Amino acid sequence: MAGRESGGVTVPVFPGRAAWHAQTARMAWQGFVRVCERAGAIGPAWLLPLVALKPLWGIWHRALTPGDTAYYFGSAVRWASRHQGDLVWSPLYTGYYGAFCAAFTHAGTATLAHRLGLIALTTAMVALLAWRTLPRLWAWVLTLWWVALPIHYDTLYEVHLFGALPALGLAWLSISCPDRWRQPAMLGLALAAALFVRNEYLVVLGALAFWGVLRAWQQRRWPSVVVLFPWRAYGVVLLLVACLSGALALTSAYDTAMLRALAAGKHRHNMCQVYAFAYLQRHPGTELDPWSNCGQVMTRVFGQPLPSLAEMMRANPAAVGEHFVWNLSLLPAGLELLLFNARATGPEPDYQPSVPHGRWPHLALGGLLCLGLAAAWRVRRGRGDGHLRARQLLARVAPLGVGLGLQSAAIVLTQRPRPSYLLGPAVLLVWALLVCVDGAAGRPRWLHGAPVWSLALAAFLLLCPSYQALPLVSRLSPLGVLYDSTQPHAAALYGQCRKVGLDAYGTELASYLFSPFTQAASGPGAGAPELLIIRSLPAAARSSPAALVQALADSGVDGALVDPYLIDLNPGLVAADSLRQAFLRAGWRSLAYRALDDRRGVGTFVAPGASSLPPH
Repeated sequence: MAGRESGGVTVPVFPGRAAWHAQTARMAWQGFVRVCERAGAIGPAWLLPLVALKPLWGIWHRALTPGDTAYYFGSAVRWASRHQGDLVWSPLYTGYYGAFCAAFTHAGTATLAHRLGLIALTTAMVALLAWRTLPRLWAWVLTLWWVALPIHYDTLYEVHLFGALPALGLAWLSISCPDRWRQPAMLGLALAAALFVRNEYLVVLGALAFWGVLRAWQQRRWPSVVVLFPWRAYGVVLLLVACLSGALALTSAYDTAMLRALAAGKHRHNMCQVYAFAYLQRHPGTELDPWSNCGQVMTRVFGQPLPSLAEMMRANPAAVGEHFVWNLSLLPAGLELLLFNARATGPEPDYQPSVPHGRWPHLALGGLLCLGLAAAWRVRRGRGDGHLRARQLLARVAPLGVGLGLQSAAIVLTQRPRPSYLLGPAVLLVWALLVCVDGAAGRPRWLHGAPVWSLALAAFLLLCPSYQALPLVSRLSPLGVLYDSTQPHAAALYGQCRKVGLDAYGTELASYLFSPFTQAASGPGAGAPELLIIRSLPAAARSSPAALVQALADSGVDGALVDPYLIDLNPGLVAADSLRQAFLRAGWRSLAYRALDDRRGVGTFVAPGASSLPPH
């Protein structure tokens, strides 16, 4: 408030309404800036959980994970109950999963908890990499990109999220580790990842080893290399990896010959499935399941049901080349899903179906590519402090970038550009893009000040959808319903039934139900029952409820699980309640039954006399 003199008396002059509003807004902005600066001084440690809570809200409604996770659950429970590991199938992941299985005997709780732990670990490592190397705004951009997209936190199988941890650890080591320890530590981590996480890290290990040999070759004299080379650091790292290898080998449930056979079978089965899926994608209309009938496709193309990649190339190199070209053609769509959680119209790059979103993912990917090339060219040609800083950061990560690029190329050619296989390289790619943009644009104070990134956080919290609000496939699986209705009676099925009939998610449900925990609850002499997939019965056996019950009894089945899809796939069964009445009329006992709607339901039934069976 100002004043003016009138006849020796000072008369107060009040500002106009516009000036008062401008002054109020200025004071509010200054207060907002102080609050943001105070929050920025504290750091992102307390803000990050609040930010991550928005996209993850409602994830406790996620269904029990089917597929690969169900099979890993059996290995994880063996590790938790018997301390027996599996050196072929990601033993470090098995041990991690097993720790949660030891804490939570309910499969759904253990699976969800170990997924949340992986989300927390990967988010913390991405944020650590971002805050170590980027200004606040770009650090939040990288972190929020990782946190917000369901293609990252809702990846189909948790083992793929675990597989991104070594890449994130290697990126952090390449930035933060002292020079004397950086190369040995990165080689040790890459070696451990190749042996105990994913075999594809062998490519990264080879690239890092080649870089180390090249640096040694560039030394002036070989005697100086012998003196200055950090042999002690390499010795310490190799000793740690050897101790880890020995500890895991002591817990192995298989001998060396069995391990070789399992590793060869893993590779052959993997190539069978990935080639069959791509082949059937290129030749639509074939009524075959690529997961269970891949051997038929491989026999037709290569002359044997389970060839290795080398045998495939010798038998039919043209077909292998066609497979490689097809996978490369899917790369743009795979990158679009990985970077934007959306893809343009075209063939599906993943195994899990995704909804096309028109042309905008193509335009966004092209714009991002142009931006990255322009920023990289400016950083390469610039002479300012920002350009120099960006070049130094990129130079430190260059060996790892080459290794992860070669690893990604091998995955894309042999498998496909599946986003969950490329999570680690994607983080490094987006990080390198932001480093180039930061170096090319400089660091204007208004852009990287606390108000700007605070507004970005507010916009994120307002606009980012939660897990609960998205129509994700992981919420629609009835596997959790089947497990919850059957799990209280799993011990009875395990100890009393020799053969169990089930249909939807048959092998996955059996993996979750008939674990060593169930065996311990059933008694020392119990053994897992044999499985019969109901859809394998003749069509006549599935034409009516009475016919199905009789066919199960004739097949030696003394335990049956009814799932919601059974009636939909076999209309002759009428309704779940009609099937339940048929079981009861035949003398079967109902351990559990729950109607989901007028036609569908879930239930567990045991044949007469099953409880008198001796342990087997």
